[in-house]
Amino acid sequence: MDYKDSLIALRDAASSVAVTENLDGLKWMKKVFNSAGTEAAFLSESKLDLDTDGVTDPNIKYDPDHQGQTSIDGSADWLDANTLNYFVLPIGFTGRHGGIRLGCLASIVYGDRIAHAIFADSGPTDKFGEASINVHRSLGFERVVDSKIVNVGIDNDVWILVFIGSHIATPCTQDEIDAAAHPLWEAMTS
Repeated sequence: MDYKDSLIALRDAASSVAVTENLDGLKWMKKVFNSAGTEAAFLSESKLDLDTDGVTDPNIKYDPDHQGQTSIDGSADWLDANTLNYFVLPIGFTGRHGGIRLGCLASIVYGDRIAHAIFADSGPTDKFGEASINVHRSLGFERVVDSKIVNVGIDNDVWILVFIGSHIATPCTQDEIDAAAHPLWEAMTS
């Protein structure tokens, strides 16, 4: 079974529950559970826009809306969108859905690729589906060309599995994110 097949099985399971969210970019969302019913996650299908916020790399020319900090790293001294997988949730989402806080983990799937990521930034209240440069790269799309940002997202068919109750200490590395998220993915999709 490939990554998307595992997510389709979760989506279609009798235990899954539809979640009503009226957000630009979001196709649908469900609260899903592992086969034992002991682990829960939010599963969604959406577009995936680009977020470049965080550490400013002097070798990259950013768009004018680039911010040096993110919600999880106000000092902007460790979180680099070009080297770390992170995702964005809309402001207010965590208040509407318990168990989600900055530092929680997710697996993001597009086609035959998967990227484990940390929730590190909050975005507009009415928009869903945004992730770092490195997530896009992990999913097969290079967004830094000739030292310039190519501000293009993925239009559809991006599946995001946010693990409720998960958390990783920060600052962290991509290897630490992968090591923490992979067992959560396995527990949810096995």
